[in-house]
Amino acid sequence: MVWNIATNGRPLIVAILTAVVMATGIAACSHSQTSPPLTASSLNSRQDMVMPNLLGKYWMNAEKELRSLGWTGSLDRGPDVPVEPENHNRIMRQIPSAGERIKSDDRITIQFGD
Repeated sequence: MVWNIATNGRPLIVAILTAVVMATGIAACSHSQTSPPLTASSLNSRQDMVMPNLLGKYWMNAEKELRSLGWTGSLDRGPDVPVEPENHNRIMRQIPSAGERIKSDDRITIQFGD
């Protein structure tokens, strides 16, 4: 039986999506000899990434962007920078700079407009 659930006017076929997700998970488990085993070091490996340009963004948006790129590091908040009112609470400085190669668990320093 297929159930259609309308979300904002778009039907979702729940049963099919559930079956695909379950089959994918079962297939992944049954073919473990083709994939390298997960170890503590592979789960914590430091991936290379390119630092995005965060300037002018609010932290909430910048963090989402960083996390979507795989960033798992920590944040240092530098001293606030005096700015015009329209830039209040926006990121005004960042270290490392946009375009620099970093590791996914590197520390990032940002300064906000105040």
